Amino acid sequence: VLSVAITLAIICYLMFTLTPEVQAKFGTKVFYTVIFVLFAFLRYLQQTLVYNKTESPTKIVYKDRYIQVTLLLWLTVFLLLIYFK
Repeated sequence: VLSVAITLAIICYLMFTLTPEVQAKFGTKVFYTVIFVLFAFLRYLQQTLVYNKTESPTKIVYKDRYIQVTLLLWLTVFLLLIYFK
């Protein structure tokens, strides 16, 4: 169920970035933020399925530096897209 939910979340974010309204507001390069979302979700899946860390998702995000850096990069790129089209 977790894999299906993450797959649907990635697809929904991808569809969000491809909508004409979002691309008109943020530019067509907003599509490139999908890679950060994909990496963060894949890292979360790795932590839960491979390393058996079944604690709270919030705790995993607080503890895992890879996810934190990925989220920081996503936020930076998104802000750059907003202010420097």
